[in-house]
Amino acid sequence: MFKVTYKFNPKKLFLIIHLSLLFLGMLLTIGRHQSLDTDFVILNAYITAHISNFSLTLLTFIGIGYTYLLTDAKFICINLLAVGLIIGNLLCETVMTFLNTPDIVDAYFGIAAVIIVYIFFLLFKKYGLVLIETNT
Repeated sequence: MFKVTYKFNPKKLFLIIHLSLLFLGMLLTIGRHQSLDTDFVILNAYITAHISNFSLTLLTFIGIGYTYLLTDAKFICINLLAVGLIIGNLLCETVMTFLNTPDIVDAYFGIAAVIIVYIFFLLFKKYGLVLIETNT
């Protein structure tokens, strides 16, 4: 495997928010999976029907972007990832009918996840990173 060198550590508050977002994404994914076999509903049937795009986009963005920020990657990488996820959601839900049943509302849920995580990343970049001291 390869070694990732982190330049920053997260402040505790931002670590808690990050872990909460990951936990939320996992719970929503599990809840959506449970709703396929049972009458389990997340808030209401409408949200349950579209929550998978939200949770998968949230987990993808926060997983990759968080690592980018801790390794001191340029914020343009976060911007490009966000745009890529938005375009991917829109393409998958409108053009790629052979992979998926077209449903623009699913794309909107994915875009909402990108917006939420992007706001977190803006705040995390500005207030949540602590430089790791090196003794070299």
